[in-house]
Amino acid sequence: MDIVVNANAMEETYILVRSHINPLDGSVYKTYEWQDTSAPVRINRELYPEIKDLWQIEVIKEDRLYLTCIRTDTPFPWYAYHRFQRDICKLVDFFKYEIGCRLILTAQVWGLAYVPPGEVPNWKHLGKKRWGI
Repeated sequence: MDIVVNANAMEETYILVRSHINPLDGSVYKTYEWQDTSAPVRINRELYPEIKDLWQIEVIKEDRLYLTCIRTDTPFPWYAYHRFQRDICKLVDFFKYEIGCRLILTAQVWGLAYVPPGEVPNWKHLGKKRWGI
């Protein structure tokens, strides 16, 4: 019986778990196979303690249900590449959302933008005037 730990549509990386049953005593054995060692894998939080004992892995992203992990025992340091990519994405998101929203709200204070109540500040709000007042 084959169980796939990760079925991510964006990446074809997964850990294949095979269960073997010994017909003589009925004991169950599992084998694990990491398909692509250079790409990160999303691992269920329940299976993480079991899998972290098999390979040297590093968590690069945490979710409510999954941990995105990368192997650190590969010949080429792919984990450094994915860690760098994660840091760049964090930096871009900070400038795009945090600084961008602050600039738009500052422009609203100075009368250069109008953000209607209940909306998230966006670049389309720049240059709009508040009508009906």
